[in-house]
Amino acid sequence: MKKTNLFTSYFYLSLGLAALFVASVSQAKSPRSLAGLSMIKERQAVFVLIQSNFKFLGDVARNKVEASPQEIAKHANRLAYFSQLLNETFHPVSNLGEPHTKTTENVWREANAFNEMLTDFQRNTQQLALVATAENFEQKRFRQATGQLAKDCKACHKQYKVK
Repeated sequence: MKKTNLFTSYFYLSLGLAALFVASVSQAKSPRSLAGLSMIKERQAVFVLIQSNFKFLGDVARNKVEASPQEIAKHANRLAYFSQLLNETFHPVSNLGEPHTKTTENVWREANAFNEMLTDFQRNTQQLALVATAENFEQKRFRQATGQLAKDCKACHKQYKVK
């Protein structure tokens, strides 16, 4: 079983994100772009946390990592929580394009479709949390739920992330 010092990882992640934020803000030209850059950095930080927790759950689902039911539930609950934070991070003020963000303009052009996709993702993170915290944990249902989330991620990235 691979052990990682989670605190150290989060510390370096926070430090790196802070440095990126300072560098980005120093290049901003207007209050609007300052607000947009701030929102982009927040969105990127949330996605890093989602990725970290989902990677762990995916590794568990693929039997690459052993984990206790409590550890699985903790990561699934975090994922469900972090997914809810995304609603606030896709405001049009953050539509600054590259090099600031890899989010395509389609997020705002196709807002209804994007919001539906985001809502599905959030609902599926909640479903994964329910499966992971069930009294009678079922590996098959857990694999199905993590597989559905992986499909959600891929579909959204295909449509709304710069390649």
